[in-house]
Amino acid sequence: LVAVPPTVAPLPEPVALPEPLPVASQMRPAVMRRETVPVPSPPTPVSSSSEATVRIEAEPPAGYAPPRLARILEAEPPVDERRFSWKLAAAAVAILTVGTIAGRAYLNAPDVPVGSPVTPSATTSKPAAPLAVSTGILSISSQPSGARVLLNGAAAGQTPLRLDAVTAGRHTITLVTDTMSVKRTVRVDAGKTVAIDIPVLSGWITVSAPIVLDVSEGSRTHGTTAQGRILLSPGRHTLTLSHREFGYSSVQPVDVVAGEEKTITLTPTGLINLNAQPWAEVWIDGAKAGETPLANLQVALGRREIVFKHPQYGERRVTTTITSTTSALSVDLTKPSFVP
Repeated sequence: LVAVPPTVAPLPEPVALPEPLPVASQMRPAVMRRETVPVPSPPTPVSSSSEATVRIEAEPPAGYAPPRLARILEAEPPVDERRFSWKLAAAAVAILTVGTIAGRAYLNAPDVPVGSPVTPSATTSKPAAPLAVSTGILSISSQPSGARVLLNGAAAGQTPLRLDAVTAGRHTITLVTDTMSVKRTVRVDAGKTVAIDIPVLSGWITVSAPIVLDVSEGSRTHGTTAQGRILLSPGRHTLTLSHREFGYSSVQPVDVVAGEEKTITLTPTGLINLNAQPWAEVWIDGAKAGETPLANLQVALGRREIVFKHPQYGERRVTTTITSTTSALSVDLTKPSFVP
């Protein structure tokens, strides 16, 4: 008899572990479970003799199953699908925006040869120094308001007026109303405010003279002394009083105050030389002037009556016109007067 060795079951081949599952955006939470692995029963020993040969069967015995390793999958927290989708969209938009900006910068950048040194632009200039202030502010008011303002002859507005950019230096201000104009000179300093208040109420002058005189100022005629009060603007005026027929002219400065009246008293005179034969008392317009001879006697301009009186030869009356030029008059009382 041949002894048959006992049958030994072959060892199971090691089982490869499965690859880790990828985490997908739509993965649902895994549920932990434990699989039951059946344990095979040990093979029944077979009695054998020492001379029996050993045979290894390639096929596993019936009912054998390889052992399985239990894998415990821990549950992952649930993923908010809406939050994940929003983050993904925001990230995509950010990447697209950065790419667009970078592309534009690259396309707009000037071409620079590789390896060429970059030199600073020659046109780069230093920051400009702050400009010095060369203007000032001019504030103009008048009493009453509403006067037209001329600055250096150019219309600038009506009072009250504020001019914010007036060149530093001297300027001429003229206020004009319906009846008058007032001129002032003002100096403006850079960066400063100059305020000036100019009264434009009218004033008056009255000229008292034995003859009618023309009143003028420069090229402007104000009228004659026969009209009484003459309306003038406040301030200093230089008036010319003249009479063409008598050849008289006089310059009179006057300061006119708003709302007030100034009186100028004049007695225009001329020079005359008087003499009589043998001698005489001289009376001019009823006032005794002296006895002849009289030289360089000042007499008011115009037509004057001169009377020569002598105790023996009586009197002689002569009417003459006194002008600005020196005149002379002589009578002979010993002879009868000649009446044309």
